[in-house]
Amino acid sequence: AGMSTYSMALIALMTITPLFLQRDIGLSTGKTGMVFAAAMLLGAIGQTWIGRLSDTAGRHGVFVTGSLLGLTTAIVAALPLAPVWISATLILSMGVLVAIRSGVLAMAVDFSGQREATTLGFVFVLMDGLGALGALLAGLVGDFQLRYAFLLAAALSIASIVAILLSRRLRQLY
Repeated sequence: AGMSTYSMALIALMTITPLFLQRDIGLSTGKTGMVFAAAMLLGAIGQTWIGRLSDTAGRHGVFVTGSLLGLTTAIVAALPLAPVWISATLILSMGVLVAIRSGVLAMAVDFSGQREATTLGFVFVLMDGLGALGALLAGLVGDFQLRYAFLLAAALSIASIVAILLSRRLRQLY
């Protein structure tokens, strides 16, 4: 459940950000593309570093910290700020959530213990398949106001943190 809600949060942000930047902020398609590319580049570069950190410091702590940063910046993006600050917070929010993906996948492999390719295939189905619900929910929420989708992404990130911590606690008990 935690991996699915994490993915829903990321996909919600990825879906609404370009629409929001163009419609509400008034950025051109070129500048919108630059913001989106910066977020994906930050996430891609960060995956190696965050993956290594999750190997050494522990996956759960890195996931929680990254998710907290991602949800906090998503909330800030929903505030009525200057376009440059909104763009920066969206870059950081999406970038961090993309960067922790390698640790999320490693958590799934750690949990299964074997059959890594099968596990990763199943996890991608959950993350991308169920994560697509994030786009649907963001669109429904965005019908009211696009910036509300950022708050939805923050709420989904909180749900993912709670689910991951609960599952970890349950594994420790049994």
